[in-house]
Amino acid sequence: IGINSQPSLAILYSVPYADFRLDYDLTQPLTWIETNFTGTLDGNGRTLSVNRNLFKGVYGSRGDTPPENGGPDIEANLAKGYIYSLNIVVTGEITTGVLGSVYGGTVKTVKLTGDASAYLRIYGGLSSNTGGLINTLRGNAYVYGCFTNLPVNITTADANNIGGLIGHLNAEKARIENCGSNADISSDATLPNVGSLIGGISANEGKLLNCFAAGKVQRGGHIAIGNKLANHLVENLYWSLKDTNPANQATVLPVNNISESDSVIEWKFDEGDFGFVPTDGGVNSIHLTVPPSVT
Repeated sequence: IGINSQPSLAILYSVPYADFRLDYDLTQPLTWIETNFTGTLDGNGRTLSVNRNLFKGVYGSRGDTPPENGGPDIEANLAKGYIYSLNIVVTGEITTGVLGSVYGGTVKTVKLTGDASAYLRIYGGLSSNTGGLINTLRGNAYVYGCFTNLPVNITTADANNIGGLIGHLNAEKARIENCGSNADISSDATLPNVGSLIGGISANEGKLLNCFAAGKVQRGGHIAIGNKLANHLVENLYWSLKDTNPANQATVLPVNNISESDSVIEWKFDEGDFGFVPTDGGVNSIHLTVPPSVT
C-alpha cells in the first residue's frame, strides 16, 4: 500500500498486518494516534518528520536465527513488524523512543536525526528504559544498519537504562549489528546505566556486532553501553572521545562490565574520509561505512 500524502499516513496505525511503502517525504500529522505496529514499512529511502513517537511498539515474527551481516533473511522473519530504509527527522522535543519498543521485530537501515530544536527529554522515573529510536528490545529482535545523532537531555535522578539509540536490551536471542550513535547525552544527575549507543543490556546471551559510539556522555554514564551482563557478547565495538577535556566529558570508559571475550576498540574519527586510526600510534587502520553526519 503506497503512502503518498499526510492524511494517508493514518493507515499505518489503522490497518494492522499490512505492507506499506512511503512514496514521498511526509510529516506526521498532529492527529496521530500511537498504536502497536504489526505490518511492514518500506521507507523507500524517504524522510518522515515526526513531533512525537510513531508507535507504542513494533511486534514481529522472527525466529531465533538472524541473517549474517544484513544479508538475505527468512521470509517468515519479515512477515510482520519489519521497518526498513527510512529516515526519521524529529522536530522539537520527544519523551520516548520514536518506534517504541521492539518485540521480535526487525529494524534495518533506519536513520534518526533532528532539527536544531530536537532532543529526547528524560524527566521522570517513568522515562526509564528509553532510547531515541527504540525503548526496549525483546524477543528475537534484529536491528541492523541504524544510526542516531539525536541529543538526549536527562533532568531526573530516577531514570535507568537510557540510550541514544536503544534504551534497554532484554532479549536472549536479539542481535544488533552495524549500528552507530553520535548522540550526546547531558544529565543533571550521575546515572550509571546511560550510554550513547545503549543504556543497559540485561540479557545473558545475544550479540552486538560491528557497532560504533562517539557521543559525548556526561555524569556517570559510558560512551557506548551504560551497563551489560558479562555473558552478553560485544564484538568489534568502536568508540571515540568527542571531547578530550574531562571537564566537558566526564565519561572516559566505553562500556561498564567489559568481559575478556568482548572486543572493544578506541579509535579516532578522521573527519576527512571517516577513517578510524588507532590511538596507540599503530600503523593498522580500518575504514567503516558510517553515516556522513558523524563528525
